[in-house]
Amino acid sequence: MEPNFNLARLLAPGDVSAIAAKLGLSTCATSAAIRRARPSHPAVREAYLLAKNSGALEVAQGLATLKAA
Repeated sequence: MEPNFNLARLLAPGDVSAIAAKLGLSTCATSAAIRRARPSHPAVREAYLLAKNSGALEVAQGLATLKAA
């Protein structure tokens, strides 16, 4: 994928707030963690699962291969 990949781009509107509520974190802390994309953070793992389950991750990977070609 591109170097400036942002996991937050793969989430639907309201997903960050839903993740924050589920984990008991503030929306700002959750958003910052997702932007940093550190795999050890529970918010990042939850965001990845949401993106994967929605199909957004597969689409982003497909688009990245199209751009590279």
